Amino acid sequence: TRHLVGYGARWPFAAALYRERNPGIERLIERTGITEGDDFDAIARGLRRMARSEMYRIGARDLLGLATLDETLDGITSLAEAALRVATDRLRVLHARETGDAVDDSGRPIPFVVLGLGKLGGQDLNYSSDIDVAYYYAHDAPMAGGHTAREFFSRLAKEISRAIGDTTADGHEF
Repeated sequence: TRHLVGYGARWPFAAALYRERNPGIERLIERTGITEGDDFDAIARGLRRMARSEMYRIGARDLLGLATLDETLDGITSLAEAALRVATDRLRVLHARETGDAVDDSGRPIPFVVLGLGKLGGQDLNYSSDIDVAYYYAHDAPMAGGHTAREFFSRLAKEISRAIGDTTADGHEF
């Protein structure tokens, strides 16, 4: 009930979510409410808001016997994948706005990948799982302003880890 009180007047919507089966990654991304112009704090808040709501839905279905173990584990894993995708995409845009994007010689963005390891990579996250990831980018390259792609992606990786891993007044995600 304390969790539902946090939703204020929207608590009936939050309480009814337990009826819904796993919504899928794209729907979870929509539920963050994160927009193009959001800053780091708004992105992190949106991720935590979505995670709190989704963990409530998953837990309610589990406790009420409405979900199988596989559905529960899949839901938690999808939540982590959605959070990582949003954090990576939105924070790269935010960082590129500040310093310029890391691009190759032809002006195309240098690919950046977040690889899930352990239980995330095996799609087997549970309630107490943290997530282990590795960050990879295609190659280093000089950027405008004397920066390098290595510096760009190192900062991006730290920001992604902070956005999904730090505990704030809004709680924590993973």
